[in-house]
Amino acid sequence: MSGFTLHRKSQHLIATFSGFEADLLRSLAAQLVELLRNEAAVPADHQDPFEAMLDFSGPTSAPEDPVLARLFPTAYPDDEEAAGDFRRFTESALRDGKAGDATWEW
Repeated sequence: MSGFTLHRKSQHLIATFSGFEADLLRSLAAQLVELLRNEAAVPADHQDPFEAMLDFSGPTSAPEDPVLARLFPTAYPDDEEAAGDFRRFTESALRDGKAGDATWEW
């Protein structure tokens, strides 16, 4: 890596990478997006009509993949039902956000 510089007007930090480093970062971001998109999200069997309108169809159990388990930890380790509800209502949006951030181009 060649180094960092601070843009005077915007105050953004700018990193300069070699071709190899830039390719490696692109590859890692692509792998992250693939991991986020390929994990099966299994919704609960029963569904409330209101929930159907809002599409809260996310998973209710923690991911089996250890990488995804670190990206989406259990919110309530002592309360399985609350943890499942939290995951169902938030994980889909979190996955979309993380995948979108990983594919954002500067």
